[in-house]
Amino acid sequence: MKSKLTLFMTFLMLIFAAACSDDSTGPGDLNQNDLEGTWDMTQYIYISSANSSVTADIMQLQGLGQTMVINSNGSYTLTTTVQGQSFTSSGQFGFENGVVNSPDPNTTVTLDGNTLRMETSNTSYDFGSGDEPATARLVFTRR
Repeated sequence: MKSKLTLFMTFLMLIFAAACSDDSTGPGDLNQNDLEGTWDMTQYIYISSANSSVTADIMQLQGLGQTMVINSNGSYTLTTTVQGQSFTSSGQFGFENGVVNSPDPNTTVTLDGNTLRMETSNTSYDFGSGDEPATARLVFTRR
């Protein structure tokens, strides 16, 4: 089982490495104002690449909760709570030509109304028999 710190760092890497594709405003039309608001994490799961019915619900397993406040200029504050202990970090989403800048082509961000979904297919997770290829999926809902 991955440690709490590793899970937290994985999530932060997903945020920092986010790229945009296929969103309700149209490809290449996403801007900082589209993300403005307070977002509560409603799902954080790992899905086995070998068997999509094998998943790990990180919110449940680790007692994890996250709230992200994104400002109109793209800056954000992320508050993560793990088993009652809170951590806060901040950063800046970068946009270019209507997409979130990213060095990782395996991570996508989709925005559909008040649902923000981040997914990366280039990760691994220990489902009980050692690390194996997996997809990490995080879903946030705007308040």
